[in-house]
Amino acid sequence: MKNIHFSLFFLFFSLVFSNVFAKNTYQKSLYDQLCEINREWHKYSDIAEKRGYTKMSPIMIEQDALVFHIQALENIFLERDVLHLSIFQQQNRKDILNILHKYWQRRDCPRNHNLAFRNPVFIDEENRYCAVGYLMSNTGKDKLCKLVQKTNNYIYISQIKNAEFEEWQKNSGLTLEELAWIQPGYNPEITITEWNEKLINRKPEILVGENALSFMDSVSNMKDWEVFGNIFMRGFMGYPFAERWKEISSKNAMARNIKPDFKAIQGKGSVSAWGFHKREFYIVLDSVRINEGDTTYKEIREANLLKWDANKKTWQTELTLPNDKQIFSFFEHQGKFYASGGGNFVTQKGEKYTTTYNSYLLVKKGKNWEKLPQEYNGYVYGIYTKNKKTYIKSVIHKDFEIPAEETKPVGN
Repeated sequence: MKNIHFSLFFLFFSLVFSNVFAKNTYQKSLYDQLCEINREWHKYSDIAEKRGYTKMSPIMIEQDALVFHIQALENIFLERDVLHLSIFQQQNRKDILNILHKYWQRRDCPRNHNLAFRNPVFIDEENRYCAVGYLMSNTGKDKLCKLVQKTNNYIYISQIKNAEFEEWQKNSGLTLEELAWIQPGYNPEITITEWNEKLINRKPEILVGENALSFMDSVSNMKDWEVFGNIFMRGFMGYPFAERWKEISSKNAMARNIKPDFKAIQGKGSVSAWGFHKREFYIVLDSVRINEGDTTYKEIREANLLKWDANKKTWQTELTLPNDKQIFSFFEHQGKFYASGGGNFVTQKGEKYTTTYNSYLLVKKGKNWEKLPQEYNGYVYGIYTKNKKTYIKSVIHKDFEIPAEETKPVGN
């Protein structure tokens, strides 16, 4: 297959459009945007610079940016020397890159309905396959794709530990590093609902892509913060919260007067949320781990809402969360202090699994936390105020079904 060059019209339109709306994006260049889509790009800054990506403006439209990412990799991979591969592997590589070409031409990558940060989605609720899943499905591995969806739909390619996948990768002629580089992360889709504790006059508005990110309360909603980093939890990278705290303290006068003992909670979980209220510091320490069973994964959770006692120099547990709930954000509204998140549960009927998502919203009253009964159609990630109106922000969730399969799980 001859080398594919970018469409001049597509490139011109995307770059002009992105320049017009550049104020809505947080990347400085197209290369920065590609690094957000897939962190593997950080390893190949020389390639990006050679191709001019470091001097191009970001692409505003999410699907166009994803297409650009995949199309660029197709070209890069076509230019690589493959003489070290067997004839069988060379032919498979050629065929798979042809399939990848057809994939980006469809311009229909998965949507991230369920996470509040950019992350891979192997197969979404509308049955859109990620690029690597599409390659696998179109080379006889659709059943394996459905197994990945069932056991860990948000997994990174490099974390899949499965003999069938490893054999497919070896025969494909693509390296594991190349497949990991292909796999994009997808921006979240967020909904905002007018705040009213009695649920009157609800007016949801959907915010998509880069715009959605501007409505997140803090970076704590966008990463799993391991206390000192370097731990993987639920398929997501753990970032060092202790380092993040140094940055917070340098910019926040209240934080500079608080000296939390992070070593006391090291190795006990990740900080899924943090916040201040009345000069006191709160975190949620989430110690979710996934154990592999014979035919499925089992989540073992112990999540606690903690307050730092500056006088006693110790962490106090204010609330142990139910096993099926998570907290992702703290926020204040009209003098009240809230913790927000959500949960999900899976039910099986015949050969169908149905996943249902719901909200979890707490308000602090005195020394206690009280659960509010409202439902906001998914995980709640805080509030947003515009034109003197306050909105609840939640990730869009849809009930979806996947077939039950009597096969072993995929995962690390």
